[in-house]
Amino acid sequence: RYSGHTNRQFKLGACLSHDDALVLSGSEDGSLYVWDLVEARLQARIPAARGAVTSVACDPRRLEVLTGSHDGAVKLFTPG
Repeated sequence: RYSGHTNRQFKLGACLSHDDALVLSGSEDGSLYVWDLVEARLQARIPAARGAVTSVACDPRRLEVLTGSHDGAVKLFTPG
């Protein structure tokens, strides 16, 4: 079970990382959450916006993540 993020009001986006090892999801607390796919262990909580992070898209070739939020912000994250 993937837990920790907030999801009460908005439809939130999620995706799998390029190697299918991680689940990445937006949250209404303005963060991008990253879990290990198999163990569902939270790996990271990354501040991403002032509003709910409602869109998450993962690059299929490398670990890059694009987020969109309810406040209109769009950000690209390249962890590591």
